[in-house]
Amino acid sequence: MHLFPTSLVSRPSRTGLLLFFLSILLPWISPLQIAAKPTVLFSQSPAPQKRPHYRGLVVSANNTVWLSGTRGSVLRGKFINADIIQWDTCKTQYPRKDFRDIWALDENTAVAMSIADSAVVIKTTDGGKSWQLVYHDETPGIFLDVIEIDSKTGVGMILGDPLQGHFKSLFTTDYGSSWTEILASDWNAPLDTLSSFFAASGTSLSIISSKANHKKQKFSLTAGFAGGGLRPQFHLVQITYQPSKNQPANIRPNQGPSGAINGTNNQSESPKINQKNNPKENPLVNPKENSVVHYMDNSKDNPPLITPQQQASSANDAWKISNYPTFELRMKGGPAWGCYGLTTYQTTKGIAVGGNYAQPTFRGDSTGAIAAFTNDILGPWQASATPPYGYRSGVCVSAGINKDSLFQLFFKDKNNQCQRFSQAHGELPHTYFYQTNHKKEIPIAICTGTSGTDISFDGGNHWLPLSEERGFNACTWSCNHLILAGNLGKVQSISLRELSNLFQQLNPPSPSR
Repeated sequence: MHLFPTSLVSRPSRTGLLLFFLSILLPWISPLQIAAKPTVLFSQSPAPQKRPHYRGLVVSANNTVWLSGTRGSVLRGKFINADIIQWDTCKTQYPRKDFRDIWALDENTAVAMSIADSAVVIKTTDGGKSWQLVYHDETPGIFLDVIEIDSKTGVGMILGDPLQGHFKSLFTTDYGSSWTEILASDWNAPLDTLSSFFAASGTSLSIISSKANHKKQKFSLTAGFAGGGLRPQFHLVQITYQPSKNQPANIRPNQGPSGAINGTNNQSESPKINQKNNPKENPLVNPKENSVVHYMDNSKDNPPLITPQQQASSANDAWKISNYPTFELRMKGGPAWGCYGLTTYQTTKGIAVGGNYAQPTFRGDSTGAIAAFTNDILGPWQASATPPYGYRSGVCVSAGINKDSLFQLFFKDKNNQCQRFSQAHGELPHTYFYQTNHKKEIPIAICTGTSGTDISFDGGNHWLPLSEERGFNACTWSCNHLILAGNLGKVQSISLRELSNLFQQLNPPSPSR
């Protein structure tokens, strides 16, 4: 949807008429509609006078952008050309809820999660026109933090703050249409290494792999997560769920994300961790298990009646949970300190960012860092050698980008000494790109927070400032566009070329003489 007819903006001779229409339309356009670069358009206006805070942000496989936040806000955005996103406001039945996180499969299917004050999870399969309540919890103290679902299998989980001695943990096998409480055990008990999650950007949980066999009703999920604690660590768990026939799973056989019968799609699987990266005692291949479960086999047509005690035992026996070794993030711990944003990519690599929202300019000291990275999530993490420029709550990594194109965009000249880059990396940009890094494609990592946004070309080891604009909470990639969302309705979509322009403003070239 365009705000102005094409004929009005394509002919310079009609400038006066254009200004006349602008004078009429501008009072009805909210700051959110005109602040984003490139233009972000709303298909419904005027926007609410009190603009919401956005923390939930996701891009589906077909590049549909979904946002969620305070005041019951859910938005759906589509690129109508290379630079413009058209947004639809999706009304829910909960106008006062704070939807801190959202997951989406495509332009039609999304699941939004509210945090507290009777937590709810709602799902749409018609592009946000209507929403179905799929989970509701009025337990005092309930607080949900993050939702993640594997779009290839429909298997996912929700994590929340501790209740009755364990983190709230929910499991789905049907793309969020229903949720089951995961068996509580050592894996989700609060510890010094993880005492809380932060619902700052919906990125404290990352799915590594998952598997779904609908015919056998067997589902598994391997996920990593991190948060706050005295000694923040990266945790990894594998959950297998196979309910007995007396205790049905939370998915109807052969049913896909929209509720349609798939027929032949009985088994699906997301990518596994490449065992070649960890040939020796790979704990994902042979983990140290906390519990051993024997699945019940009720194969008769008319199983006997079972007592409530037997039913509870059956439910417990449906779970097999394997805990893996945890690894320190080298990040500063304590109240409100820790990991606020986490991402895993290329199967085995990971980046964590955080700090303390109350100290937005703290960059780390001898007591701990605010960012860490690893090239092997089954091994140690390292503190970032050059940390971000303050507290960061969201982090994302792009797909690999052609190295020649990337260098030309951001540095242009092989003689560019870029003082900030050279000081951080200890070498010139051209040396890093073409001698140190031998890959043909390089992913870009971005982290953002209320005090600014940073960029990394080496997987989170060295961070350079990208923007000093304040107020963002979450970030993600949509093809070669960076999407940022934050407080007071802030939303920006930025192309690679515009990213390079921003980068050069804070990291000016220093051509050699």
